[in-house]
Amino acid sequence: MRAACCEATVLSHESILPDIRLLRALWPDREHAPHAGQFFTHYDVCRCMAEITFDPKLHPDMEGFISVSDPACGAGATLLAFLNVCKRRNICYHNKVLVIAQDIDFIVGLMCYIQCSFMGCAGYVVIGDTLVNPATAYDSRGLLPAGPQNRIWYMPLFSTDVWYMRRQIAQMNLLFEPKGEPAKIEKTDIKPANLQKSIKNEPKAPENEPLNETKTGQLTFF
Repeated sequence: MRAACCEATVLSHESILPDIRLLRALWPDREHAPHAGQFFTHYDVCRCMAEITFDPKLHPDMEGFISVSDPACGAGATLLAFLNVCKRRNICYHNKVLVIAQDIDFIVGLMCYIQCSFMGCAGYVVIGDTLVNPATAYDSRGLLPAGPQNRIWYMPLFSTDVWYMRRQIAQMNLLFEPKGEPAKIEKTDIKPANLQKSIKNEPKAPENEPLNETKTGQLTFF
């Protein structure tokens, strides 16, 4: 019920102003948390980075979707900046962008989850150390996240019909994907030149001389 209400609020829209981080004012020290080694990037810098790295090939009529990953998402400012760039270019990120975020801090990770959910994103947030336990997936697009499910927070719009169908297709592709056959080792009768030389230069074993038999039947070497 909560997910449905959240989704309806986002889709009815305009309850959220563009280019605003909702939960920044709730953080005690809004700029950084040096005790945890965290330094949050200013939103203006995030917006500049999103504009610079935005691919001009992305357009409103493109087929499929794109995957956006932030391995140190913090409160999600960089992701929100990218989504706002998509919005200004009339790209429906609700169906065209898959958000994959990760952060080691539980609180700021959930801040990113809440803000992206209110923005109407589809994707998930992984709580964990990116260097030790990075977010991985069974497929190449990130639709089927791997690892312990208790550290993955799925956004409400990730359960819509469009994304559900995409996950089903990704699972079918994994089932029918041909498995790689082990490499065959071909045996050749041709020996390397250095091996042939070593065989030629190898000293021959002395031939066994026949034993002589005396008149009494005793065997001797001479």
